[in-house]
Amino acid sequence: MMMFGDFDKYLEEIKEEYHAQVERADYAYKKMQEWNKDDKIQELKQKKDWIYTHCLCPNLSDKEIQDIKDFQNKHYISCCGNGKYKSKGNTWRYEITGTGIGSIIKIQCPECQEWLDVTDLDNW
Repeated sequence: MMMFGDFDKYLEEIKEEYHAQVERADYAYKKMQEWNKDDKIQELKQKKDWIYTHCLCPNLSDKEIQDIKDFQNKHYISCCGNGKYKSKGNTWRYEITGTGIGSIIKIQCPECQEWLDVTDLDNW
């Protein structure tokens, strides 16, 4: 037969175990928050972001990427005042021509058909 003294003892042991588990959970949570700050994780995130922005052609320079964005923004405003393209939708045409020493990169607006050569010759 269990006595009330034994019950209080077990209850105290359960409370201690509970507090120990809460401390472990807090420690694990803090470690998880610090994990994203790790240098290796940040380096891999930067590498992933670079690959994402350079997925059209891995050799695109930052200048070429910016020129493409500027061209798209300019034509989005000038060729499509209400936010929707009239003819072919938001389908930009890219032309990448290998030359043996580098790639010539051009982009074409889907509405007005204007081409822009965004090739960064300093990247060759």
